[in-house]
Amino acid sequence: MKHQDHDGENMEKKDLKIKFVDMSPSFNVNYGNDYKTSIIYQLLSRRYNLIDSDDPQLAVCEFNGIEFKKYDCVRLFVSAENYKPDFDLYDYCITLFPDYKFQDRCFTTHPMITHGPHRTAYDKAMQKHYFTMVDLKEK
Repeated sequence: MKHQDHDGENMEKKDLKIKFVDMSPSFNVNYGNDYKTSIIYQLLSRRYNLIDSDDPQLAVCEFNGIEFKKYDCVRLFVSAENYKPDFDLYDYCITLFPDYKFQDRCFTTHPMITHGPHRTAYDKAMQKHYFTMVDLKEK
């Protein structure tokens, strides 16, 4: 499967085996069993053919569990709460602390983009460079 990079070049997507583990009750309330609708999954799927696996290359984890320790792979800590990851346990993080830096291993964001009415605006912003022939004809 191909996708376009920032320069509009078509690139082949690589396969990536993934596992969501230790997710919080609020994550489960928002996404239930369909974590594939989560923003993290959607963003990763732009670059990768994501494959659910019990032998993952990437484990996406939150702060409230220990299951992630079973996986010898890259671990991505995500949290919409005020938690800072232990980088002895996690390789990368997405968190809310705007001033939190740890080399190039930490990305900070605002939680409102993932919840409520802001989610729709975020989804539209993420799709701003996608258009159809109908869109072109309307312009």
